[in-house]
Amino acid sequence: MSPRAPDALKHPESSAESHRTLLAQITGMHCASCASRVETALRSIPEITFVQVDFLSSKASIQWQALQTSSTASDPATHELEIWNSMKAALSPLGYSIEPRAPAQSLASASESSSKASSAPDSSLKPALLSLAIGTVFMGLMLLGLPHSRANFWFQAALATPVQWIWGWPFVRGAWNGLRGRGASMDTLVGLGTLSAYGLSLANGLSDPHAPVYFEVTVFLIGFIRLGKWLESRAKSQTGLALRELLALQPPMASKIVGDREERLDASLLRVGDHVRVRPGEKIPCDAQVLAGHSSVDEAWLTGESIPVEKNPGDPVHAGSQNGLGTLQLEVIALAEKTLLARMIEAVEKAQQTRAPIQRIADQVSARFIPGVLVAAGVTAGGWLLAGAPLTEALVFAISVLVIACPCALGLATPAALVVGLGQASRFGILIRSGAALEALVASKTIVFDKTGTLTQGQPELTDVEGLGIPSNEALELAASLEQRSEHPIAQALLKKAQERGLTLTAPDRFEAIPGRGLRASWKGKFALLGNSVLLESMGVEIPQVAKNLQENWGNQGKTVFFIAYDFQCVGVLALRDEPRDDAAETLAWLKSEGIAVRMLSGDRQSTAQAIGKALGIPETHIDAEVLPTEKEAVIAKLQLQSET
Repeated sequence: MSPRAPDALKHPESSAESHRTLLAQITGMHCASCASRVETALRSIPEITFVQVDFLSSKASIQWQALQTSSTASDPATHELEIWNSMKAALSPLGYSIEPRAPAQSLASASESSSKASSAPDSSLKPALLSLAIGTVFMGLMLLGLPHSRANFWFQAALATPVQWIWGWPFVRGAWNGLRGRGASMDTLVGLGTLSAYGLSLANGLSDPHAPVYFEVTVFLIGFIRLGKWLESRAKSQTGLALRELLALQPPMASKIVGDREERLDASLLRVGDHVRVRPGEKIPCDAQVLAGHSSVDEAWLTGESIPVEKNPGDPVHAGSQNGLGTLQLEVIALAEKTLLARMIEAVEKAQQTRAPIQRIADQVSARFIPGVLVAAGVTAGGWLLAGAPLTEALVFAISVLVIACPCALGLATPAALVVGLGQASRFGILIRSGAALEALVASKTIVFDKTGTLTQGQPELTDVEGLGIPSNEALELAASLEQRSEHPIAQALLKKAQERGLTLTAPDRFEAIPGRGLRASWKGKFALLGNSVLLESMGVEIPQVAKNLQENWGNQGKTVFFIAYDFQCVGVLALRDEPRDDAAETLAWLKSEGIAVRMLSGDRQSTAQAIGKALGIPETHIDAEVLPTEKEAVIAKLQLQSET
């Protein structure tokens, strides 16, 4: 349940060096049957060994043999170009196009793609609303009981013709491409249904002005389908928002160190081995190793931990993390799609693209659904003709079959639910490996929760303040005043509590952050400190025994303890803790009532994890604490093995 899913973050590589796998963008698809046709067409290319197409995201995962025993074997780039040309040639006659797509594309490209998708003709809301409005006019004429006449016929024909041949043209074109490719899609049903109703209405009206016409079928069907397309496009855009929010974590600019000077440049121009400087408050532009400097880095987007992590020379940092109060000099070790952030984005995309077992069943049914509808329409027409019905009446019944089946919701509902659900989950920091994993969750007997940000608020709160020789409010006033200019989560907790108590704060005269320890300042003309015991002792400030007792007591409750010193005297102790979420205990109790065991996994010290676990009713035996991120996968694997034995 944590955003830290080791398997989901591994960079995907092919199982064999002779294969190449990457994502492609497919345009022109209109339903699950389209995705099936694209897969069939691409699989017909000899070099391609695997294809999986997702209709809603318009992406395809394609694997091909990177090297062949041919004249191009010594030139992989030329061979790859030949593969792409073969794929384009296979899809073009069917009305589809294919282009390579990088998994972690730039934010600008993502936003541009989203903008284009939302403004594309097929997904525009205006044609849908106008078509439905025209259909409403036609229905009004029917309800008024106006007789069929030449004037009525030409009026309806004049309004229905642009709907059919302008706003309905994409469906007609799609149906024609399907017939050329000896396949069928939802466009086939829409195109045949609307053309049949439109053509029958024209034939009836031109031959007999008093004959019934069915123009309302054409305009209503096109209107509803276009409205569905717009809703579908909107859902895709909202799902893509989760990826764009992840992309926005990486800053566009970086400060590269060149000799004795510093050069501000686009982060995409950095190369592995470059040295960059990250100042206080800036985001880290790449995966790197600290060369010089000390600072605390907020890695909550990756780990969920609300307390920034202290970074010293030799420590790794990741793109998208927020630097604290110190200045860091870094050496670039990974860029672009190799960064952990990019691999997280790719993990989300791959999860959205994978099919759950139930979705595969829906896709298989929908792929056979459209040919079945066409056969049913033909059988309907033939049956009525054999029963002695006029040709016009037989055609009306056949058109009814096509029209009723047009929405083809069977192939849309399951993938839509999966894609939107996975996208929404990623916005809340939950990465789901695949649709199959989501479906398997139903049968899970044990759920392991990460602590910080999942079972807890994700932000520290000030829980205790004790003054030593001064009132507690004065101690809090001093501490909050020193932190006025800081964006650190601990500073925000102090300021929030000071505001709740109505305290008046005074900015310090001088201020200096000491990474990993706290800060020192001049406040109202005297020396002041706020930090851990190491800071006070290094500055010659003695910590009284009562303060040490409070530190031990609060520490056993899973709280982080800081000391306040003023004029070289320890005048206060305060404690902070990331408190449990309001709904955490209720959620865990419900899971237990359903027969599901609950465990907690945390990198925090044992006392902190056990304090939170006790508050939430999690037994000590079900708590794994002081577990490094790299070790958490092994803990999960061990639990899975135990459940199987």
